[in-house]
Amino acid sequence: MVSLIVGYLASSAMGFAAEKAADTAVGADAKSAASQRYRLVEGKGYTVCEAFLKNLNSLPMSEPPMVCEVRINHSKRGFLLPRWEPMDVERNLRLVHAAESQLIRFTRPGTKPPPYTQWLETFRQRVMAGELKPRLSRTVLAINERVSETFVRYEPYEGSCNLDTSRASNGALINYGPFVFLLRPSDALPLQQIESLTPDAAELFIYNGRPFFLYGISDFERIGNGLKPVWYIGVDHVRNAVEGAPGNPYIRGKRCAFKVDRESSVEAEYQHRQEFKKATASGRK
Repeated sequence: MVSLIVGYLASSAMGFAAEKAADTAVGADAKSAASQRYRLVEGKGYTVCEAFLKNLNSLPMSEPPMVCEVRINHSKRGFLLPRWEPMDVERNLRLVHAAESQLIRFTRPGTKPPPYTQWLETFRQRVMAGELKPRLSRTVLAINERVSETFVRYEPYEGSCNLDTSRASNGALINYGPFVFLLRPSDALPLQQIESLTPDAAELFIYNGRPFFLYGISDFERIGNGLKPVWYIGVDHVRNAVEGAPGNPYIRGKRCAFKVDRESSVEAEYQHRQEFKKATASGRK
């Protein structure tokens, strides 16, 4: 206070200029702090993690947290979204059967998946009852300089991620959104899981020509004696397994983890869910 008074008495113009500059600096710092909505908790120093953090924090605060679909600020170089080609579900029911046979949401651990004809009857009943609104799509992406793979995305219910995340307020849940597999030229197993990535229900984005998986988990963060609800957002890349290893040729290569407060955009999430529920209700009529 004393320095401000002295400054004003010495030169009122200089005092007002200094005060305005200080207010501007404080405002900029507050704006900068508010814009750091997402925090990088794993993968500091990795180029893709730091770059994706900047992408996350450059998106509008009004948008729901990036749990369901990948959103890219196109001013951030290096990022692309894959071009998913829709697949006719009726013509690819064997793929749907293969997907559900490998997912614990449909096939409990320790149990055998039902044969195709039995599964098909149940599948049609679930569609008729409105329990399923399946979507299939595919895209071809380069794993490395020498190998490209066809990825198949299966979403049991169109927009299911938004519906699943609306249930996350009362506890920690996982498995939001679509499931991504590798397409294989085999009648016995036309879809193959990517080790520990497929069950997590993930979306894909491309950074510097390589595919990365994004998935969300609702979680809680301990603050003192209390718990704060947060979204844990993981980003993983696919890398080759040890040469000669049986099973899947690719394994999960852990890279990045981010956290964002769940209550930081409650209103945006609520509006997003309401719109989804209305769309879902109108679709079932």
